[in-house]
Amino acid sequence: GSGNDVVVNINSPGGDMFAGIAMYNMLAQHKGKVTVNVMGLAASAASIIAMAGDQINMGTGSFLMIHNAWGVVIGNKNDMRAAADTFDGFDGALADIYVARTGMKRGEVVSLMDAETFMGVSDAIKRGFADAQVDPAEAGAQATSRIDPALMAKRQTEAALARAGFSRSDRSNMIAALGGGARDAATPLPAARDAGDLAGLRALIETLK
Repeated sequence: GSGNDVVVNINSPGGDMFAGIAMYNMLAQHKGKVTVNVMGLAASAASIIAMAGDQINMGTGSFLMIHNAWGVVIGNKNDMRAAADTFDGFDGALADIYVARTGMKRGEVVSLMDAETFMGVSDAIKRGFADAQVDPAEAGAQATSRIDPALMAKRQTEAALARAGFSRSDRSNMIAALGGGARDAATPLPAARDAGDLAGLRALIETLK
């Protein structure tokens, strides 16, 4: 159902970029809560799918990998130059998704993509690509969150607003009005938030549940 919560377990080296983007958009638009569990590897296009999670968990020993788009080009020098321009656009679209989820500066994300970066659990959580680690020995237990509480509250608020049927732009405006900043996480978040703002965000989440 359109409002049911969804759990997505990922162990994939990736695949077609556009298929990954399509899955990302379908999950991002889902009104129920989307929980993503990276069970082994979420690489390439699979890492894009993972970014749609309202909650992204990493299993013990799991990895997430991001890189620039790959492809095969046949032709002359003009075809090669045109292909490079096209791939710049592909990489920019992927960077937009990572930046929006992590809150990192765009240049930092681009550097990670250029280097074809593998991130273990602690690195992924530290950089905002994941929210918590799940220990298989504690199956069924709540994941231990290690992300900034203010950022988590913002994400939970947006998820609640999405389930309530508010558009993406309306969600952004409402969060900004509460002092949570615009939805686009490209703008660095402050290290601390006023306690009243956080209380208001949490109250809104409870109201919309």
